[in-house]
Amino acid sequence: MSYLLEGVAVPPAVTIDEKDGERYTREATWRLIWEDDRYLDGNIPEEEKDYFPATETVTPTTPVEVAADPVISLESNQRVSRSGMWVVTNRLDVRKRFESGDKLPQHEGCDVVWLWVGKD
Repeated sequence: MSYLLEGVAVPPAVTIDEKDGERYTREATWRLIWEDDRYLDGNIPEEEKDYFPATETVTPTTPVEVAADPVISLESNQRVSRSGMWVVTNRLDVRKRFESGDKLPQHEGCDVVWLWVGKD
C-alpha cells in the first residue's frame, strides 16, 4: 500500500522478478481507492492515539504582515536600482553583489538578465 500526498510526485511502480529476485521500476498510473479524511478535524482517532507522542499545546500567535520584496530584473549594461545579491536568470549559480548605481555586466560575453535576490 502506498500513501500519496496531493501535490507530491508519485513514485514509480516496483516489480520484483520471481525468477531472479531483481527489482524493476516502471511508469505507473495510480488510482485513489480510499481517501483518508480521519484527520481533517485535527483530532486523532482513539485507536491511533499511541502512535503519536504527546506534545505541548501550542498557543497560536497573531500573524504579522510582512511586505514582500519586489521582483527586480534588469539587463546587462543597466544600472543597479537596489544594492544586494544578483543572479543571472538562466544560470542561478552565477551570483554577484552589486551596489546601487553599478552597471550590470555581461556574462560570458553575452547580454543576460540579472535578478535581484536579496540584500545578501
